[in-house]
Amino acid sequence: MLLFTEFSSFQKTLKATDMQVLFNTNNTVNGHQRMEAYVSSRVNEVFKRFDEMITRVEVHLSDQNGDKPGKGDQQCRIEVRLRGMNPITVTSREDEMEQAINNGLKKALGTIDKAVDKARAH
Repeated sequence: MLLFTEFSSFQKTLKATDMQVLFNTNNTVNGHQRMEAYVSSRVNEVFKRFDEMITRVEVHLSDQNGDKPGKGDQQCRIEVRLRGMNPITVTSREDEMEQAINNGLKKALGTIDKAVDKARAH
């Protein structure tokens, strides 16, 4: 489990190879530098084989229940923009933010695979 320091609303652009990575949170999400580094690392790792096709990845993190405890309240929404294609958006809700991020990235990768395969077939 990752521990994150508390911060308020935050947005930062992280530079990957050819893709721009935007990191957004609302004021209910804890963490800053560790979460930013973790998200950047995971995005670069997961989307590495598509980095020339991806122009931008936006990662939006939020705690749907705020300070109240709850199951599945950690949300990660990922929007991926591919050159010449419609944006792909996926959402993952889990008990832990790290799980939500990883599952969101997995969903996005699967959707990108399908979209690229479909585009190549035409």
